[in-house]
This record gives sequence, structure tokens and C-alpha cells, in this order.
Amino acid sequence: MKKAFLLAIIAAVVFPMISMADEPAAKPEPPKAQKERKAPQGPRGPMTLFQFDANSDGVVTKEELPTDNKFFEGMFDRTDADKDGKVTKEEEAARKAELQKRYEQRRANAGDRPQRPMPPKGPRPQGNRPDGFRGPRGPQQGPTLFRFDANNDGVVTKDELPTDNKFFEGMFDRTDADKDGKVTKAEEAAHKAELQKRYEQRKANGAKPRKPGKKAPEKK
Repeated sequence: MKKAFLLAIIAAVVFPMISMADEPAAKPEPPKAQKERKAPQGPRGPMTLFQFDANSDGVVTKEELPTDNKFFEGMFDRTDADKDGKVTKEEEAARKAELQKRYEQRRANAGDRPQRPMPPKGPRPQGNRPDGFRGPRGPQQGPTLFRFDANNDGVVTKDELPTDNKFFEGMFDRTDADKDGKVTKAEEAAHKAELQKRYEQRKANGAKPRKPGKKAPEKK
């Protein structure tokens, strides 16, 4: 009796497993379809609208262009010389010839302009330069009002400053010690010495030093 009961249990467990093994393995679900490409892929050749000539009739219409593609729509409008809503191969060839002509003209005109000499290869020299710069991240001269001394008379007036430039106007007002509307080199040297003195004092007092001439942040 017990044997019959055990055999029934084994049959109930084993037979379904055998039947499942006989069934073919379920195929994996195919990945979601990729979005339809709006332009053919592959090696890029010259840009042409005839890659969209679906019926190969030698004429491209706007209906054959990719939808919602401003680039090709603009290209179509510029190429459609007679504005009949169609682009022929002759129109495209004429458009390309016009673009090539413009390119050659711009290239010829660019040849008249002096080209900036390329810097020599290798590490930059660390020697002094006339503008006071001593290599990458080296010390630089502070801003000076005498870069605007147009007549080189050793005096700068507000009329010589760049128009509507609040930075240099404020710098001028702070440097003009006697408020006569003119800044001399002596006044500029005295102003810079005062700024340097404040800088050294702040540094000596242990406060985080600011660069000379930089305003302190306003307290809220």
C-alpha cells in the first residue's frame, strides 16, 4: 500500500518535468523596434537631397524628405531655384557650384590677410616679456590707466577712457587724488602703493588676503 502511494507521488512530480523538458525552449522576445532612421547611415559622401528620392525619378519633393527636419527643409528651399516645390539634379548642381564659388572667393580674400604666426613647439620660454608676463601663471602687471593715454603726454583724462566702462571710470575716480579730472603717473603710483599697503596689513593680521584693488564683499 505504501509502495503504491510513493509511486503515485513520484509520478506526479517526475512526469510533468519530463513533459516540460520535451517542449521547445521559448524564443526570447525580440527587442523593441528601433526608431525609424530619418537619414541613411553609412560612409558620408557629398551632401545631396537625392538620398531621399524614394521613387528614383530624378526629382525630389518635400514629401520625400524626413519629417520635422529643419536642416533638409532649409536645404531644399535654397536649392529649389524656380520655387516649384521640386528639386532637380540640375538645380542641385547649380546650387553646389554657387557654394563652391563663394568658398573660393572667401579663400582668396583670406589670403590677403596676414596670418598669425604659429608658436614654436615645446615648452614656453620663462623669460621676461615686454608686457611683464613671465611665462604661464607668472606675475603680471596690474591694470593701468596709461594704456589709454592716446597722446602719450603722461596724463590721462576721462575723455581718453573707453566709453560706458564703469570699471575704468571708478578706477579713475579713486586714482585722481586731487580731483582735477586728470591722473598722473605719480598719482597712479601712489594709489597702487596704498593698495599694496592695505594688502600687506590684511595679510599680516591673518585675514585672508584679497588681491590689491579688489573690493570686499558687502555684508548682508
